[in-house]
Order: sequence, then C-alpha cells, then structure tokens
Amino acid sequence: MSAVSNAFAAAEATLHAAFGDPGLLRGSEAVTAVISRGVHIEGDYGQTVRKVDTVAFPIGTVARSGDSLTVGAESWTLDMPLDNDYGRPVFILLVAAP
Repeated sequence: MSAVSNAFAAAEATLHAAFGDPGLLRGSEAVTAVISRGVHIEGDYGQTVRKVDTVAFPIGTVARSGDSLTVGAESWTLDMPLDNDYGRPVFILLVAAP
C-alpha cells in the first residue's frame, strides 16, 4: 500500500470508530455499522428517485443481500448493495418484519 492509501485506510477506521454503532450481522457476528438516514437515490437526469436508509461496514466485512442487521433496538434486512469506489460494503436497509 502507498502512503496515501494507508492514510485513507486510517481515516476510514477513525471515522467508523467515531460514527459507527455496534451491531449484530446475521444475529451473531459483531460489526461496527454506520447508519445514514434519508439518503437520496438519484435516477435519470439527477432526479431523486427515492430516499432510503443505508449502512456502511468496515472494509473486510462479509455481508450479503438478505442478511439481518440489528443495532440497538432496531432491526433491518440488507437490501441491494450500492456501488462505491472504496471496496467498503454499503447496503440499502429495509425495516425487518416484527
């Protein structure tokens, strides 16, 4: 890794530590999850198609669509992954059925 890559990796780890919340992936795997609420998904011509909640996990976290996530008293199902240029798993969240 280059010095710049190392710096970005360190910054990402610091951000996850500062803004992440402890959670459980698939009911048993401890993860740090950064929840973002009201994220705009853009469609054609930059129009907002919908607003969703998303979750970002640290690089190296193995998560798949359909996995469950619990943070505090809230539970979600991971929907579709979002594209990102950093190799970090980011998913749209669906509220889990009670």
